[in-house]
Order: sequence, then structure tokens, then C-alpha cells
Amino acid sequence: MPKWTCERAIGRASQPVQGGLGSPPYLDDSARPLREPLRLAYFARGLDGLFLPAVAGCEAFALLRAGSPEEQWAGSLVSRKQSLVYRLPEYELNPYPSTGDVLRDSNIAQLLKRNQISALLLSSSFTAQVRAWADRHEIRVLAADYEHQQRLENKLWFDRFLARHRIPKPTSAVVIAGSTPSPATSVSIRSAVVQQADSQGGEGTFFLDSLAEWPALVERLALPRGERLLARQFVPGRPLGITVFTAPGIVALSAVRLQCYYPRRSGAAQRLFAGVQWLPTGELPARLRNQINVVFQRLGELLYGRRYFGFANYDFLADDSDRVWVIECNPRMSAATPHLLANSELSGGVPLGRLFLEGFQGQAKWPRRFEFSQLPASRFAGATLDITSQAADAQVTRRDFPCGRRTREAFTLFPMAGKWQLAAPETTLATILSDVRLFGDSGKLNAAGRRLVQRFRYT
Repeated sequence: MPKWTCERAIGRASQPVQGGLGSPPYLDDSARPLREPLRLAYFARGLDGLFLPAVAGCEAFALLRAGSPEEQWAGSLVSRKQSLVYRLPEYELNPYPSTGDVLRDSNIAQLLKRNQISALLLSSSFTAQVRAWADRHEIRVLAADYEHQQRLENKLWFDRFLARHRIPKPTSAVVIAGSTPSPATSVSIRSAVVQQADSQGGEGTFFLDSLAEWPALVERLALPRGERLLARQFVPGRPLGITVFTAPGIVALSAVRLQCYYPRRSGAAQRLFAGVQWLPTGELPARLRNQINVVFQRLGELLYGRRYFGFANYDFLADDSDRVWVIECNPRMSAATPHLLANSELSGGVPLGRLFLEGFQGQAKWPRRFEFSQLPASRFAGATLDITSQAADAQVTRRDFPCGRRTREAFTLFPMAGKWQLAAPETTLATILSDVRLFGDSGKLNAAGRRLVQRFRYT
């Protein structure tokens, strides 16, 4: 299995803020209680499960779609005994159907029952469709709590949450499809970013030079009349991301990453997500590092008080004065999780994968106080790059590529699409995990990234 590490390991880079609990519980292996056995399945296409650590009493199985590229490449990463091949005939031409559709229309439930597997690791959003499937088949979903996800990922709820707790955020207001924004809103929010409440990634996010463009956007996108969306002031700055991991007794920050996008097509109101670029902590100004520790310790404290368990990914902006502006929360695994699980330097030595799995093995008590592991002194500068279909309409893929580690070039390719499949616009066709930079300081592809996009063209 490939690993992504820097040439120089620096060990545990950040010291926790002592909360009166003695030695940090996540580093103390002595006298740990016996855990309940856990047999789980994960989607190999999600990549996260491939980097889970070995944990006593836990057995993991990879779900592979029959006839797909993942069935071919997973053999080099997962033993046959730990692989489960499912069938999804209705989606033979679709390289990346939604998780809810896969669960509904495949034989995965029967596979899990036959193999006495009672849990599913979820990399994608915990949707109502996934929850209904899990309830019907009595499958435990290993993810952040459903109610937590629904609230935190809702852009309107999260914006109110930030305001209530005085977390720094851009000026915002609610805009309604079919209604003209009030004059006061148009004055307070000039160039605007408008988001649908349930938007994810770049989908459902629109950039306007002025809210005067709002009525035309509503008409062009045929938004349902009366739909409530969040409009916020566009803040110039670097779009950054960070993971806050919470578990009983611990709140830990990851290193910071740059959120990266493909160039916006002419006339398009949305940007297409391209991947993330990890930033060595030493490259961040000292004032910004301090701001990050203060803001995200506070957000971690708020999640901890709600007994939020697992990974919470925050998007934020850093302006020219090194101030932090929190934008949104993705309360689940993300494009950054494979690197986080594979490289402990990115979490300051905190064993996130082990803590995550152990948290599902029996009930743990949440002590009132927690250890805080601050921004780690990571030197890792790798990247994740999604190869996507950027055509304006569906295209047939005319090539396929083998999965594998390109050691000389320091990256691994994970293909999702096969030859002659039909790829809808913005479909993920492959993911590249790299040890080296693929994006520049502004989040645009650098020369190495552009070469990879050209090299792995599917259409």
C-alpha cells in the first residue's frame, strides 16, 4: 500500500494544551479497555478505507464495483479475502454514481449480511437516502452523527451558528429565489458569493459581481421560487481548509491546505473543484498561525460540547492582513482524508485513524475537559488532484489508465472511469495523490499539475 511521507520525519510536532487529564489519552497505550469486535465495509473508490490502520478487534473489507477500474486496481492494495465485489447493472456507463443510488440499486446489503458485516464506513455525505437504507437493513453507518451532519453542512444553519458564537465570518444575508434583495442587503453585500443551503464542493455555489445579477441567475438556473439561499460578501484572500478532529478527550487540528479549482469556464457561475495542496506550516505567517489556533480551537470546543465525533473539515479565507474568515463546514471525510490517514505528520502525530475506529468499538465517556493538539509543524507539501470531465455535456471516455504508484514522479493514480463509459460534466474520472506540489500559491495548477491533467485525458 502506498504511503505519503516527507523525506524527513519530524515525529509529533505539536504539543497539546494540558487540560488536567495527565498524559494525552491518544498516545497512552497502557491499560486500554477491551473493545467490541467491529467488522466494517468501505467503498474502495472513496480511498479513505485504503489507509485505515490495523486496530485490534476491527476487520475491514473493501467494496468493489464489478467490472469497474477499482476492481482491477484494488487487487494490488487489498487481499482477495478482504474484498467484496458488488453488482450495479443499472449504472454500467456511469463511472461515479451517488452513494445513495449505489446502496439502493446494488446487492451490497446482501453481501454484508452474507459476510456478517454490520457496519459501513461512509466517506461521502450522510444523506437521508443513505440513512433510510441503513435503517432498513440494520447497518451501522460509521460517520459523524446524521443530525450533526445535516445541521453543520446546511449553509444557512452554519452561518447562524458562526454569528451566534462570534466566529469571524463574512457579512451575509438570506436571498430568496423570485424576490429582489433589499436595498440594505445590496449595499452591505457588493460582490457576492451565493450558496444553496445544501450545496457541496463547488456545486450550488455562484459568484456574482453584484446582487443586481441575482434575478437573472435565478431565471437562468431555474431555481425553485421561494428557495432560501445564503449570500455573503466576497472576501479577497486565499481559500484554505483545515480538519478539526474531535473524539473523547481530544481536539486535534490538521495542517492547513489550499483549496484549488480549475479555471472557470466562460460564462460559468460556478468553479470546478480540482483538489487540495498541503501547505508546510512554516510557510504561514506567524499571525495567521496564531489566528488559526485561536479560531479553530474555539470551533473544536463547540463541536466537543455537542459530542461531535470524527472529522470536520472547514473552509476559510485568509485575507491580506492574515485574518481568518470561516466560510463553511463539511462534517465528514473529504479529499484531504487519505493523506491525513497515511501521514501522521499532518496531524502532529495524533493517530486519527486509530481513534476514529476505536471510537466505534463500544461507548466511550466524554470527559469535561480535553487535550488540544494545535496546528502541527508539518513540512508536507503534497497534493490531491481530481481528474474531472470538464466538457459542457456528457462525453464518452475513450481511454483508460492503470492504477499504480509512479515512484519516480512521486504520485499514485486511482482511476474511477473505464473506456467507453459515459461521463457527465464534472464527474470525477480519476484521483491523484501526490507527494509533491501540483498547484501554485493561488490554487491554480502548476506545470507539474498541468502535465498530469493533459496526460490523463479520458475524453
